Amino acid sequence: MKKSLSVVLSTAVALSMFSSMAFAKTSADFSDLKELDAATQAKFDAMISAGIFDGVSDTTFGLKDEMNRAQFAKVAALIMGLDVNKDLTASSFNDVSVDDPANGYALPYIEALKEAGVTDGYAEGQYNPAGKVTKEQLATFLVRVLGKDADAKAMTGEDATVSDWAQGYVALALELKLLANGEDGTFGGQANATRDLLLTGAYEAKQQYVPAGKVSVTEAKATGVQQVTVSFNKPVDTEKATLSLKKGTADVATTVKFADDKKSAVLSLTDVKVGEGDYTVTLSGLDADAVEKTTATFIGEKEAVKSIEFASAGDTVAYSKQATVRVKPLNQYGEVASFSAGDYSVYTTDGSATLSKDSVDGTLIVKMNTMDITGVVQGASMIPVTVYHNDTRISAQKTFKLGNTSFISKIELGDAKYSNGSALSDKGDYLEVPVRELDQYGNVVTADQLEADGINDNLNAVITPYESNIAVTYDKDSEGTNRIVKMTLSDKLDKNGEYTATIYGGASSETMKFNVKAAAVVTKVEFGSFTGTLAAGDGLDGTDAQYIPVIGYDASGNKLSTTDLVNDTNIERIKISASGNVHAVDAAGNASAQLIKTGEHAGSIKLTVDKTAANGTAYISANISEMNANDYKYMNLPIGKARVADTMTVATDSKKKGIGTSDTDLVVKVKDQYGADLKNIVGDTTENGKAVSYDVYMTVTSVSTDAANTGTGFTVVGKDDNAAFTTAPIIGDNVKQNFTITPDKFDIFNDGFTINTNNTIGKAEVKFELRKTVGDGTPSVIRTITKTFEGLNAAKADLTYSVSQPGEAYAFLDNAENFGALGTALTANYGGSKVAKEITVSAKDSAGDEVAIPNQVQRATTGDPNVAKAVIGDGVHGDAGKAYVMGNEAGTTDVTVLYETLKGELKSVNTSVTVKNEMPAVASITANGDKTIADGSDISIDSIMDLAVKDQFGDEFKDGNQVTYNAILGLTYAVEDVVGEGNITIDQDNGTISIDSTVKGFTLKVVAPNGKTASTAVTVAVLN
Repeated sequence: MKKSLSVVLSTAVALSMFSSMAFAKTSADFSDLKELDAATQAKFDAMISAGIFDGVSDTTFGLKDEMNRAQFAKVAALIMGLDVNKDLTASSFNDVSVDDPANGYALPYIEALKEAGVTDGYAEGQYNPAGKVTKEQLATFLVRVLGKDADAKAMTGEDATVSDWAQGYVALALELKLLANGEDGTFGGQANATRDLLLTGAYEAKQQYVPAGKVSVTEAKATGVQQVTVSFNKPVDTEKATLSLKKGTADVATTVKFADDKKSAVLSLTDVKVGEGDYTVTLSGLDADAVEKTTATFIGEKEAVKSIEFASAGDTVAYSKQATVRVKPLNQYGEVASFSAGDYSVYTTDGSATLSKDSVDGTLIVKMNTMDITGVVQGASMIPVTVYHNDTRISAQKTFKLGNTSFISKIELGDAKYSNGSALSDKGDYLEVPVRELDQYGNVVTADQLEADGINDNLNAVITPYESNIAVTYDKDSEGTNRIVKMTLSDKLDKNGEYTATIYGGASSETMKFNVKAAAVVTKVEFGSFTGTLAAGDGLDGTDAQYIPVIGYDASGNKLSTTDLVNDTNIERIKISASGNVHAVDAAGNASAQLIKTGEHAGSIKLTVDKTAANGTAYISANISEMNANDYKYMNLPIGKARVADTMTVATDSKKKGIGTSDTDLVVKVKDQYGADLKNIVGDTTENGKAVSYDVYMTVTSVSTDAANTGTGFTVVGKDDNAAFTTAPIIGDNVKQNFTITPDKFDIFNDGFTINTNNTIGKAEVKFELRKTVGDGTPSVIRTITKTFEGLNAAKADLTYSVSQPGEAYAFLDNAENFGALGTALTANYGGSKVAKEITVSAKDSAGDEVAIPNQVQRATTGDPNVAKAVIGDGVHGDAGKAYVMGNEAGTTDVTVLYETLKGELKSVNTSVTVKNEMPAVASITANGDKTIADGSDISIDSIMDLAVKDQFGDEFKDGNQVTYNAILGLTYAVEDVVGEGNITIDQDNGTISIDSTVKGFTLKVVAPNGKTASTAVTVAVLN
């Protein structure tokens, strides 16, 4: 009896059958292959799909079944690509018979092996088809396949479980990782080989096999409607090799992707489909003496529908205005046919059912209204659906049970499509990811169905690592089938990166990865224009620091954006220096050699000036000292005297007249000698050796009162932080009230005042005197501003009225359920809502002067309440006398406003409002550039940032309203660039921040879902 299997392989034998045979099954079809790891599963799929292996039954692979010689003969013949005559019925071996029920199938394969000289049998005249193959025999076969018989004979081994003759073969098989030792560290060479070892060993040998001889194109064939697969007899040099495709004599544009083993390539047609005609694939680019056959031809055929099948996971369809089932028409390549939805027809109980294409995989989506079918009962009725191809009449029919309304239970992601190449790089680059949403029955929930049924999919994408310059928006595809998640690069980034998008929808989530390429790096700098003045004491005692802008350029001379200039790479490359009693500081006021990173002064040098630096010179420099870039810039600036009060100006002028309970704003600002707003006077100011002080003396006078007056008197109320400067009601003739505003209060004085009429008829005067006092002398007035305000008699005033226009509004009421408690609250009472459009009445007198009047709207109605609704404020929900129009559904409707004149006349005016079903998005965010605060807990973020947020409809959210409406705005707060030790905690829900006493400063940032941001540089200090 022979001790080894006789295997003789010529160098011409190839393993190319792995990549060229047709297949139908995969590992997923076999129950005992379900637990394979991904790498092993891929090997099994390659062998099964190549037709070299099959299961021992339709559902079982026989993973650990012992392999017999008949099975081995079939695998060996197929791997080697031998010519197998399957019509043979007689064997040269007397123990091989076609009538053998167990092994007769192997007769033609056994004869092929003998004809090729691979085997001469087991014994004289016998093959022993039922005999087992040992592991060491398998190792020998695999080594000889690779042409390494001599190498194996030169090796030795000491494994006691391996026969002496096989020691070298086993040792080399282990070294080449064709096979592996068992858990006990031995090979077990005389044990019988199992089917899993044969498959994995043969797969590994195939990866390493390189036949001798020249490269030849062995086959080309259409494997898809826009795909041609080309096979080679051996690996090709993919750095040199090129492939081209012609139809007849005409070039066909393709993209080429070589397989990892370099033995095949796929040509993807970019512009056309494979059609009827003769095609030729040509291999070029390789050295002529290394190539034997450079072309292969095939006959193309036009795409045809071969079958239609339902792709829906179950047999239930939702109760919906836009219920769906998926249908998969297949072409001759087993692909989803590329024909348009118009090439098919659908018949179902809903006579208005339609077909559309799924943008994820091209399957057909049947859309039907199962809610309005007469007599249907959820859970009982049956809905038959028939789809057929119009040209071939190939059809499919299935009957579905009518279920309940849909909810999102799962999402699936389609292939990402980049706007530019395969990565985000430049500002404005984007990628779009189709999101297929599935209901509880496994049917697609289309974007149109979401709207029709009012389903909230809660679609949300979270990018990690977080990057503020990647904005996420949400839309739907052109067919109204799938949602689209769009990720847009709002600015260049400084380094390459791979990002993960976790996309949430309903109760499911999926992840995908995408790439961002590096942006420009700064190599040269220059100073921008500085139009201000350096003065002694700048940046101290609550006064403004000064900022010198810096401009950066990359190696190509391109000017960098501010974002690029202050990215993590560039901020470290640019070193800042300041001297001459001037200091470069960070956002928190601590010494720094870097540019300011965030806020309105990003990309600038922040400077503070010593109080004693007047009449000196500031020396500022910016330097880059890197291996491939060296640049140095400097500038000298004179330092002026400390800032003092020089004049006052009117920033916001009040209306000259008012009636009833009206009010008007007046903002007056103190200016220094350099023309800037003066917040405080730093240090001691002297003149001729005497101390000099400044203040603003404010006088409010009731000049006269009409005899018919019934009001309570004029009041002047300080705005915002200026509220301490508020008068009591003043009425009568020449009644006065005075305030003295000292320099430490100039900053809050500059916030301004509100003048209230309070039904007073008469005149009031507000006078501001900027005064200077030298030593113990009498104050001298530097500048006087006087404003006179008249309270008119409503019965006598001759006024012309106008009504404000509502413009465009969001369809909030129709979408209210998407916003939780906020939606519920505003649906019940939307008066005063920030997403409602406010309508007010204004007036002018006969002289053309605008007159402050109280709110006078009495009633407002809309022509179509389905589009918009209107309500009058009641003092709790909105200001009394104002109208509020709230969008309901998309459309345009008239708005009729009834208002009362101050003489008691009722007048009406018609206007209109346009409502859009367009989710509010942040159009702009503004915030304080910097703020000094004390540490503490639960500090309002708005009190620090003074945020003002506007959406695309012009709605403004400020004074803390951005917290109330954050269910709509989706703002997120973050802390960066912390100086000092300790913790900073943000309560996102309540919009507050808690700061440890050991923190010295930080940057507070707010980010909108679309990438809009604003920042405030915060200094933490002990405040008096």
